[in-house]
Parts: sequence; C-alpha cells; structure tokens
Amino acid sequence: RLLCSAQGVDAFATCSRLFSVALERIHELHLPCLGRVAAAHLVRHGWAVVDDWMDAEAVAEVERLAAASACGWAEGGSDGVEWRAPEPRHARTDLATWLKAGERPACEPVFADRVLPRFDALAVDLGELMEGVGSRLEVQLAHFSGGKQARYRRHTDATADPRPESRERKVTCILYCNSTWVEA
Repeated sequence: RLLCSAQGVDAFATCSRLFSVALERIHELHLPCLGRVAAAHLVRHGWAVVDDWMDAEAVAEVERLAAASACGWAEGGSDGVEWRAPEPRHARTDLATWLKAGERPACEPVFADRVLPRFDALAVDLGELMEGVGSRLEVQLAHFSGGKQARYRRHTDATADPRPESRERKVTCILYCNSTWVEA
C-alpha cells in the first residue's frame, strides 16, 4: 500500500472512509482517465498501477527536460526551476519542484498541453470515487538521478485524516517517466 501505518493507526483504514462509492458500484461510473479496473483496485487496496497512463512521447520529453534541469541545478546552475530535496531523505532521494501554472517547468508545452491536463482529468475521476479530492490538486515533478541508490520507499509524511474538508493530502499519484523504472 502507498499509505502505511503510523503511530498505531492504519492510514488506509482511516482514509478509506473517504471513498464515496461502494466497490460494487464502480462499474456504473465514467472514469476515462483512471479506468474502472484501477479504480476498483484503489478502493480495495489503497493503491493502483495504471500502465500507459501518459503517452510515451510525452513521458520521454518530461524525462529529458527534468534530467537536464535537475542535473544543471545539482551542478550549481539554474534554469529558473526551483528544485528542492524533499523529506524524508531516508525514503526518497529525488529532487522535486512544484508544477505551478505560468512558472517553469509547468509552462513548457509538454507540461501545459499534456501532463497537467492529464492530472486534471485524473482529479475529476478521483473526485467521483473520493470526497474532498477533486477540488484540490497539487502537482510536483521529481527527478531521481540514475543508479542503484535512487529510491522512493513507502512512507508516511502526511497525517491520515478522514474528513473530506481537511486540507491534508488524500491521494498521491506518481507518474514515472524514466524508461528504466520497474515496480519494486
């Protein structure tokens, strides 16, 4: 599960109360971005993998742009993208930046025309399944340098909160844009 236990509380059990559709009714929903199979898996297990969610050409362009920008930043240069090293570092080794409309890299055509609209469509589908998700979307771009030390381990960095009106994160969606990614 992407959500894991913290402080003796099962985060998935807490957050699963946000699902507003019973598993047996998912087939009635129109979920063009997420799909019914992935939606059912998400409701059952708290996570889902959706292969080919983004077209390969866009994925390759995102990978190229992110690698060039993050590597330049790591070497002391700046192309206007504000990279940061998110916590907890024991769980993740990436550099990340927020994708904000009108700012780099979100204003690059691949993000503005393909990536961000796809995440917006996913938020609509998730809003069909969960209360409090569709109206709030934050998108980040993360870059992991190559090598066997690169990692994103399961971790909890937000408190589980079953209230739909809560401003706490409800879902984390990760689009892997590296051609060598394999599910661990």
